[in-house]
Amino acid sequence: MFRYFENLIDPYCDYAQADTPSTKLWPFFRDYCRPFYGVLVLILVIKISIAGMEVGIIHSVGWFVDVIQTTPKIIVDYAVSELIFLAFYCLLVHPVLFGCDVLFFNQTLGVNVATLVRWRAHRQVIQQPVGHFENDFAGRIANRMMQTPTSVSTVI
Repeated sequence: MFRYFENLIDPYCDYAQADTPSTKLWPFFRDYCRPFYGVLVLILVIKISIAGMEVGIIHSVGWFVDVIQTTPKIIVDYAVSELIFLAFYCLLVHPVLFGCDVLFFNQTLGVNVATLVRWRAHRQVIQQPVGHFENDFAGRIANRMMQTPTSVSTVI
């Protein structure tokens, strides 16, 4: 049902693989989030639109209350078009924008970021020599490989 959104980003895409991932936070995020730049910008635009429109709703409701308090008899003549616009926004535009925000954030970003980070970490680990694993505690590397994608998704 949501395959279109899940396939917007290919988590297994080719990338310039370094010997070791960056040890600094922002270069690490920049490298791992590069395929998501377009979706991140789209989500940012949608979130700013939702925030602006919700502020507009608050302003419209305040305006409507002021009109009712001052001149309740002219509401039919004065405020019908604004009320129709407010109802149109609340019943159609806001749910569509919010739905797009949730779809892009949960289906495109949430699923694919974790998969991309886990896949790249796996590719990094399988290139290590056997001696690398002999000097490490059992499960530490696997634990990091499973927890890092969740952390990156949470930060994004």
